Amino acid sequence: MQLTEYSPRLIRYTWMMTFCVSIGCGLCPAAEKPSEILSGSGVHTGALAAGAARISAGATGSVETSSTNLMVRDPFWPVGYSPGQEEPANLPAPQVEKRPEAPPRWKEATRSLRIKGVLRVSAGKYVAMINDRIVGEGDLIEAFFSGRKYRWRIKSVSREGVGFQPLESELVRPAAE
Repeated sequence: MQLTEYSPRLIRYTWMMTFCVSIGCGLCPAAEKPSEILSGSGVHTGALAAGAARISAGATGSVETSSTNLMVRDPFWPVGYSPGQEEPANLPAPQVEKRPEAPPRWKEATRSLRIKGVLRVSAGKYVAMINDRIVGEGDLIEAFFSGRKYRWRIKSVSREGVGFQPLESELVRPAAE
């Protein structure tokens, strides 16, 4: 079947024929005789004919980018990437000014703990329910308050309440988006 520049098959599938010619698949007529099929003066086929003839002639060097050449492009390259691009030089990182760190607020953080109750487990031994966790003497508890993570050791648990020993406080960085 002879295709002309006005053939709907040629106009719709020029990209496929370009690919077939470039890899030499042999499944379509374009791969067998690209210069005969793609020759013509039409807008759609002019660049294809020149590129197909160049590819079929055995040109294996670097592909130039112009209006008359085909650009053989890897479909998995990112958008806007071209193989000859240089990597950007290592630019110095912008200076980020450090804000002074706010001092820990232990009293307010301790008040943010939710103590739901104290239970007597055995004679003289108590446990407490704090922030939906059952804790006893010597256990560690932590809570987040005002951009900081606070950690306490349970000093004592009795009928009168719970005693806390502040251990450490550290600034929590916001999660990366």
